Order: sequence, then structure tokens, then C-alpha cells
Amino acid sequence: MKSSAIKYIFPCILFLLSFSNSDAQTFKYAFVTDTHVGKATGEEDLRQTVNDINQQNDLDFILVTGDVTEMGTKLEIKLAKEILSGLKKPWYVIPGNHDTGWYESGGIDLIRAFGDDKFTFDHTGFRLFTCASGPYLRMSDEHIPRDAVVWLDKILGQTPKTMPVVFINHYPIYNSLDNWYEATDRIKQYNIQYAICGHGHANKAFDFEGIPANDGPV
Repeated sequence: MKSSAIKYIFPCILFLLSFSNSDAQTFKYAFVTDTHVGKATGEEDLRQTVNDINQQNDLDFILVTGDVTEMGTKLEIKLAKEILSGLKKPWYVIPGNHDTGWYESGGIDLIRAFGDDKFTFDHTGFRLFTCASGPYLRMSDEHIPRDAVVWLDKILGQTPKTMPVVFINHYPIYNSLDNWYEATDRIKQYNIQYAICGHGHANKAFDFEGIPANDGPV
């Protein structure tokens, strides 16, 4: 496996990454995180990011790994979706704590707007999947809810042990989540290549119990 950060622009917004594996083809995607639409420059930065992504003709898809909005309000979600809908390549979104734990809806409005709080898809021999994580109550602890664990078991149960996989989550999968092991114990049993996450605003490499990972840029 090889992963390389090609470029990033705008604070807390964008990585361009490529993956290759001896059993799968190389591909390139954009990793967008912690856009915080509703905060001072959130809307402007995201519009510029969408424009920049659309200039990259060799991208396969875009991943948006949470904290799409600042407070998770209906207006912020509507604006963020309008901006992201301008992307010309397939794009996938998961919520972060600012989307689910800072407003009365507990993330329901974002899930309704974007269709779900988790996703999986296959691409050039890889399987990419995410696991929803909270809080899903206002300002509660960071947690992988039971329904997300059940969904993760279902996806992994349909995944060949030799298939290269990439795990996507808003939170780093260590003790910032009170039950991080629900994810790591499972994905380590598979051909996990890499994990990506948002939340930290740190452009930092991680090792999640032997799983190489990176969070979004500062």
C-alpha cells in the first residue's frame, strides 16, 4: 500500500490523496474535513475548495469527514449541501460532533439532508467504509452507537478477508471515543490499509493500534 498527500489548500479543508496496492489499482481522491460552514470563513473556504476540486480532472471522488457545519442548524446544513452539490465528481459525507451534538436536532437534520450518517463503496479493488460516531445528544460524550456497530459488522461480514479496505471516521479511533475498540478490534481482522479522520485540525499521522492513519490539515 502507498498513500501520499499531494496537496492541501485552505485551513481545515482539503487533502488530495492517492492509494495503490499490489492487488488493486491506483486512485486519487479529495479528502475534505472540518469545513464548519456557519463559522467566519467557512462558506467562502468551502466554495473555493469545491472550485479547486472541480479543476482536478484526475480525481475519482471526494470524502467529507464531518463537522460540515459549525452548529448543525437547518440553515447551515442547507447552505453546506448547496455548496457541496456543485462538485462534479461523486462525493460522500459523514457528520461530525458539530453537526450532531451542538443543536437540538441531534444530527437528524443533516442525515435527512445528506441521506445517511455512514456509507460504503468499492473502488478499483478497495472497499471504503465509515462508521457513524456521536455525540447524538447535545454535548454528550463521543461514542460509536450500537446501530453503527451492527452496521459495521454487516459490512465487514460481506468483505473478503484479503480485500484491501480503508476506514473513514470523523473522530480519531483512540480514546477520544469512549468505545474506540468497537472499531479497531473489528477492522484489524481485515486487510486494513489506512484510516482517515477529521476532528483534530492537526495534519497529523496516527497509529491506531497498528492501523496507519491521518487526520485533516490545520
